[in-house]
Amino acid sequence: MNAEDLLSALSHLDELFGQHGIEYWLFGGWAVDFHAGKVTRPHDDLDLAVLSHDGQRVRELLIASGWRHAPEEGYSVYERDGVRLEVAFLDHGEWPQNSFERDVAEVAGVRARVVSLSSLRADKAMVRDDESVAAKDRADSVTLGRLPGQRSFPTSGSLMRLDAQSSAAVTAARRGHERTTSPRSRRGRRSWPLRRPRKAVC
Repeated sequence: MNAEDLLSALSHLDELFGQHGIEYWLFGGWAVDFHAGKVTRPHDDLDLAVLSHDGQRVRELLIASGWRHAPEEGYSVYERDGVRLEVAFLDHGEWPQNSFERDVAEVAGVRARVVSLSSLRADKAMVRDDESVAAKDRADSVTLGRLPGQRSFPTSGSLMRLDAQSSAAVTAARRGHERTTSPRSRRGRRSWPLRRPRKAVC
């Protein structure tokens, strides 16, 4: 999958979720590249985290927009025009501390809300058993190591401010999931969160 197709899909998702008031955070390798402000390596898919109370709406919106729901054990997958999207619940499972802040970043004119740099650095510092996953993490760690600090842009358009309900849920997620452990892998690929979330609703 080429970067242009994935970025186009992400732009569509940002607009779609923004129109319907749904908060999301981009995580994984693409989040690293958004903090870097450029594409640094190939990517297989898009990884987004949403609040569980938005799960049903997310599923309905994606299906109505032409995404095909392809559930796999323990997580939710959607596909459209060859693009693979994985959706996680940020308030289920364990994530690195302070993952869900107000970071907004841009690549090739596409803006997205992203997990924090500290969260990415904690995740990428872990040791992976699978060499292909470890190789990606090493590449991402090099990219993260070159970044001087937090990279962000003014929030606008679909990148909304957290409402009271969302803010409370994020706070609860932070308090409940501060312990960092080795993440699971599936079919040789590393994925967040650090503990398997429940995604049956989405």
